[in-house]
Amino acid sequence: MGESFVASVQYGDMKGTIAIDGFEAGGPLGDLAERVKIKPGFMPVGFGLTRLHPLENGKIPLVIFAVDASEVGVSADEMNAYAAANGQLPVTGFHGEIAPAEFEGIFKRFSLRAQSRGLKLTPDQLTIKEWHYHEADGDGDDDDESE
Repeated sequence: MGESFVASVQYGDMKGTIAIDGFEAGGPLGDLAERVKIKPGFMPVGFGLTRLHPLENGKIPLVIFAVDASEVGVSADEMNAYAAANGQLPVTGFHGEIAPAEFEGIFKRFSLRAQSRGLKLTPDQLTIKEWHYHEADGDGDDDDESE
């Protein structure tokens, strides 16, 4: 049995969800996969990060998760059918690196939301009732430098 695809860290202080838009119709996955050497016959289906601070060479490590197309198919429908029939979709992780400027240039919109591990709630049980911007910090100065 393989490792879970669910994100995890040593202590799990926070957990959450993420949504990403790229500049192409297929999303940013193809752009990310171009930076990693994936074996022929494998198709990228996801990616992962384990740190945001660069390595000594200035790049950020990333993993592209890909499927063996000869085993699970080449289309999303074929992969979904494989997972339905077998209970899971087996993926292989291919490690690579990307420069921070390249990484941020791939994303059009990026939304990451995380909640405290103490909250035993699913993300849809949290509702954002309002937003505050540039709030005063209690010292009488609103921290707005446009005065």
